[in-house]
Amino acid sequence: MIAVLTDPAKGGTFLTWSLYFLAGHTDYYHSESNQLRVVPENPLTELNAHNFRPNQPVDLETFDAVFDDLINRKNNNDVVYFHNFWPGLDDTQSAVEKTLAHAQHSIVMTTSNMQPLFECKYQGRLLGYKLNSSTVRNQDWDSQLDDFVDYFYSEDEKFWKESNLDNVWDKREFLALNLRPFEEIRIIDLVPPTAGYYHLDSRDLWTSFDYAVKDLFDHIGWSIDQTRYNTWLPIYQQWRERHYDRVRFGWYFGTIIQSILVGRNMDLERFNLDIVREAAIQHTIMYQHNLNFKTWGLEKFNNTQQLHQLLEPNIHELNKYHE
Repeated sequence: MIAVLTDPAKGGTFLTWSLYFLAGHTDYYHSESNQLRVVPENPLTELNAHNFRPNQPVDLETFDAVFDDLINRKNNNDVVYFHNFWPGLDDTQSAVEKTLAHAQHSIVMTTSNMQPLFECKYQGRLLGYKLNSSTVRNQDWDSQLDDFVDYFYSEDEKFWKESNLDNVWDKREFLALNLRPFEEIRIIDLVPPTAGYYHLDSRDLWTSFDYAVKDLFDHIGWSIDQTRYNTWLPIYQQWRERHYDRVRFGWYFGTIIQSILVGRNMDLERFNLDIVREAAIQHTIMYQHNLNFKTWGLEKFNNTQQLHQLLEPNIHELNKYHE
């Protein structure tokens, strides 16, 4: 059995589908439904690769059931995939240890600390469940962001609302103070340093997997069906294109901040800034440089010189927002 362990929402479904598809499999065993399923010719939806349904447990109970089922099958073509469980993050440690002890090969895909902003976007990679529910999904991106704020920052949100701070620049400043754009849930933190596994940097999946996939298949001892590879390549290129905007923002983020600080002229419109990305910029200016912007009436960040001219000393008590 092959195991795929990843950080949340970084492309593990596409990776798992690629393993089956490139190996030439036409079907795969799906444990939870106890049946063979067809490996789709194309897993892509508008947002992700969820036209394919992997063996993906979402908590420790379903992990134990799925993993034990696959182990008992003794089929080297089976693949299990999971990322950090929510809200039972502590349970992930048990799943990781069991996986590394019993899977034939483990692939650990994690995001480098040089690319922490992949998730920094108003529109997520999927509409997930409410943070306090496993049955009720968010219906749009507004409700998903509101659910996140209500769950983690309800007291601060209440204060801002009672103060009638509800303009776009107020909402941006609230997010800048409260969001933690550089804090990530990482699977690698739960992997013992002496464990044997194949380390895949998520940037390699997002940008150059058409090259990296050959080395990965060599490691797990599988062969790539060349006909399937030729079919897979344009699908991968389409999937990669959907993530370019996220990857590019992370690449240029440091340059954006430096350009604001020194007054260098840099157009920001190409980065498709939304309120979450603008809040990440303002967060960094406040928390790393103890500055802020005179943002009253500022509806959109358009240029680094524009923001440089609005710099002023930060007056917020930042420690309060780290509690």
